[in-house]
Amino acid sequence: MDNILSLTKDNIQQVVDASMQQIVVLAFWAQPQEQSVAMLHTLEQIAAQNTGRFVLAKVDCEAELEIANYFRIQSLPTTLVLDKGQ
Repeated sequence: MDNILSLTKDNIQQVVDASMQQIVVLAFWAQPQEQSVAMLHTLEQIAAQNTGRFVLAKVDCEAELEIANYFRIQSLPTTLVLDKGQ
């Protein structure tokens, strides 16, 4: 699994399963929210510099509203950590 990926309905189970072996950082963002875009770029840089330490799963809240609703995201930027599926 790549250490930086876009989270979608198609790969969410694979990402949750991956959190059993490695920490997954979920970064919720949306293009109109400048702060969320800035936070996403910072997290991408950290993930690129720390390959293998964690997986960064980017969630575009405009495209993946169902995922954002599932995690009850109320403001952006929001960052969550999955470890062992939780």
